Amino acid sequence: MVRRLWLPAVGGTALLIVLGAGRPPLPSPVTPDPAHWAPAELNVAWVGHASVLIGFAGTYLLTDPTFFSRVGVQIGGITLGPQRVVAPALTPDELPPLDAVLITHAHMDSLDMPSLRAVAGARVLVLPHETRDLADGLGFRDVVELDWGERLRAGGVEIEAVRVDHWGRRWPWDQWRGYNGYLLSRGEVRLLFASDTAYTPLLGKLAAERGVTAAMLGIGAYDPWVHNHATPEQAW
Repeated sequence: MVRRLWLPAVGGTALLIVLGAGRPPLPSPVTPDPAHWAPAELNVAWVGHASVLIGFAGTYLLTDPTFFSRVGVQIGGITLGPQRVVAPALTPDELPPLDAVLITHAHMDSLDMPSLRAVAGARVLVLPHETRDLADGLGFRDVVELDWGERLRAGGVEIEAVRVDHWGRRWPWDQWRGYNGYLLSRGEVRLLFASDTAYTPLLGKLAAERGVTAAMLGIGAYDPWVHNHATPEQAW
């Protein structure tokens, strides 16, 4: 199985959305072409922020999609929140048919409702526990919550929720919501996706014990929030 990693030569994934002053986002420096990915290969394309498109031997997975110019609270058709700096590397129309969309937690830059509506044709939406209510009305035909250690299959890939060191509430009062990383397995190949997490030895232990082939980790928003987000050195 040939493995390719598409990675724009700009900052860390968690740095792509910051407070902006109304300027249009810069174009993405890389444009992946999933239409030409060979079904037998493993391809990983960074779409932007915490959104990654994974072509896993014919199964297509998308993490934490964010496609629009801002994320935040929607009021009367307007989104109030941080503005993205770099445009997404792919638009929803450029994605292949998705077997699963994976959401790590309910923060507005990971569970972005307009972006989820744009990919609601996916076969399944995977959410952390106690977040299913946020998916009501988004259009997905199958919505599954996973707690740490729970699994499901999408296409030929096993998806397992794994523990990270973060938090999941969307509003100040819903601290009960869950938060996940995901271990994706097919045959002997295993991918770890953990976008928002502080440094924790649990991930290194998991990688060693389960034989992780490649890991996708967030490396931004750690100053001054290092207790919630890992630095580049900690991710390494």
